[in-house]
Amino acid sequence: MRHHMDSIIRSDQQLQETNPTQELVFPSANITETPLRINLHDFLFLEVVKNHVHVYLYVNGQVTSTVIRNTLTTILETVEAPTLFRCHRSFLVNLSHIKTATGNSNGYKIILKDYEHYPIPVSRSFVPAFQEIIH
Repeated sequence: MRHHMDSIIRSDQQLQETNPTQELVFPSANITETPLRINLHDFLFLEVVKNHVHVYLYVNGQVTSTVIRNTLTTILETVEAPTLFRCHRSFLVNLSHIKTATGNSNGYKIILKDYEHYPIPVSRSFVPAFQEIIH
């Protein structure tokens, strides 16, 4: 696939159907920390490294990150939105921020708007679901 993500018609339609002010709540496994609350539109992606979740989001128009202690399994059980897609065992991405994707049936690399220097991997096990979204 070498074309731009202008063809992500399904995710754009889903985004229009959802509440643009929907809030995502990321719980922390550390009981002394309050849950992280983010507007869905401000959420870019998250990466899990062991028991730490690195959440990348927009704050005042700039991409920033914050870390909470948790696992991706727990996050997936508590956070739901039609534009969120698990693309790898360690990554969850907001489909509404995808700029392009390159790759083939062995895997893709997702490039996000305003965050082009860090491609997000789509592992082989998630490729069929990703292809279903982009076609």
